[in-house]
Amino acid sequence: MAFWNDQWSAPKQKSRFVVKIGEETLFNVKSVTKPKYSVDVKEYTLLNHKFKYPGIPAWDPITIVFVDPRGQGVHATESKLYEMIMKSGYNIPTAGKDTAIEKASNAELSFENVWSGNSNTGGHGGNILIQQINADGKATDTWSLFGPVIKSISFGDLAYDSDDLVEYTLEVEYDYATFK
Repeated sequence: MAFWNDQWSAPKQKSRFVVKIGEETLFNVKSVTKPKYSVDVKEYTLLNHKFKYPGIPAWDPITIVFVDPRGQGVHATESKLYEMIMKSGYNIPTAGKDTAIEKASNAELSFENVWSGNSNTGGHGGNILIQQINADGKATDTWSLFGPVIKSISFGDLAYDSDDLVEYTLEVEYDYATFK
């Protein structure tokens, strides 16, 4: 008998997860990739032997896919993602104004404050939490991503031949992740 047929077994399921930015739970997330860790491998040749050594570690970007449950207004997913772009240091070049784009990204403004609706928090910035939950709704595993930076945002596709929900994709780089 397989373990998943055992009544006392409760394997982890892909569909049981919660994503949080700061303290705000995002109920409009359709999917998220979990963190991925990779290490550069350096090769050293000594006579006729090759030896491999670990190089610099890195955390690969995650992807969050959203849907838009509200459809319109300032709380709509599309509005929130656009606000993240504006608060991450980007200024739209307009006539008569300074057209330089600010290069500095402010994670505290672009992540936590946008989703919580609070523009005055002086807290810890926009840490991202990815929690797997069990059948009782309690977190079993938690990934915390620190120093998130927007890598890309896709505002989805539109098509007359589809009744699917519009999906928005946010790709996020981050400094490091911890697991609890």
